[in-house]
Amino acid sequence: MKQDSFDLRTFVNADWANCPNTRRSHTGFLVQRNAHLISWKSTKQATVSLSSTKAEYKALSDACKDVVWLQNLTCKILVGSQHAPTTIYVDNQGAIDLALSQISQNGFRTKHMDLRLHFVRDLIAQKLVKITYVSSNRNIADFLTKPVGRVNINRAVSTFATSAPSISALCSQAPSMSACQSVNPVTPHDADTVMRSICDELGLDAQGSNSHSQGTA
Repeated sequence: MKQDSFDLRTFVNADWANCPNTRRSHTGFLVQRNAHLISWKSTKQATVSLSSTKAEYKALSDACKDVVWLQNLTCKILVGSQHAPTTIYVDNQGAIDLALSQISQNGFRTKHMDLRLHFVRDLIAQKLVKITYVSSNRNIADFLTKPVGRVNINRAVSTFATSAPSISALCSQAPSMSACQSVNPVTPHDADTVMRSICDELGLDAQGSNSHSQGTA
């Protein structure tokens, strides 16, 4: 039986020390499947980074955690689906070099950063992710890290698919949910029936006003 593929791609970015009060960096990443945006994050990092490479690597490891979760989720939903390594686009060459290096020594002197380093390396070794360089002006996650102009935002949004996949297409990709495929769609009449039943229980008419008679003075 032919297996469906469920390929993801991710763009990651970090704006180094951009908070004027704390000098914490800002992480931004987004995950797409067939150009459909399925996950994103924009958040201030929890600790100060002493270099742009460190800030980018924090963002990269956070994106990898999200990717692994999505891979596991889709494997449960789409039984028999195959994952190609998720391509993660990064615009910091220093972070890429650290991830791809086989040398155990690195500039990270704290355990939590060392864990991030080896977490990403393990995912690369398992062929779950693939790290690829992208120039900053082509990194569509840039607008998630700092205020940017309308042109940059429009460029990013233009890469997102604007039409949702059909229900039949989704069902055909989910053999594990065959019981759901036989469920009849809810009609407007069915919805009205349910609404009337709820209103009767609450003592309301269909417009939501109280149908109980009120005493007068």
